[in-house]
Amino acid sequence: MKIISLYLWLLSTLIIPAIAGDKPDIKALPLSTVAAQIESRGYLITEARHDRDLLSSDEWRMKAMKQERHFKLKVKSKTGAILDTDRDGRSKEHPGKNMMPLSAIAQSLEKDGYLLSEVEFKQSNWSVEAYRDGKKWKLQVSPSSADIISRKKG
Repeated sequence: MKIISLYLWLLSTLIIPAIAGDKPDIKALPLSTVAAQIESRGYLITEARHDRDLLSSDEWRMKAMKQERHFKLKVKSKTGAILDTDRDGRSKEHPGKNMMPLSAIAQSLEKDGYLLSEVEFKQSNWSVEAYRDGKKWKLQVSPSSADIISRKKG
């Protein structure tokens, strides 16, 4: 009986999260909600990557700008709370002032059934990795309209 209990514990705490990889936990807040909370604190998000490791860390690692300064943020995916903030001296491409914020882009994609795992602003578009209907997709999304420009199975 102890062996079965140990096996079930290992399966639930170590093996299943490792297989899950970068796919966000279903119980986590959607990226649109987390991004809106971060944006309400004055940040302009340029990148968000979901991080889920063997120790059950379930957080978003973000790069953002605030008052012309660049930051790296760790954000709890189930609450939207900022866990850690570090200055990042690298200059990063970012959406212009007239473009939609990441929260609006994410909300549009989530309404279409996508579960976002990675988002990065590069080459004047949002590059997105997301899950839909059990499949992984790579999307290019317009920052001004949230329209999907290209979609490939990933």
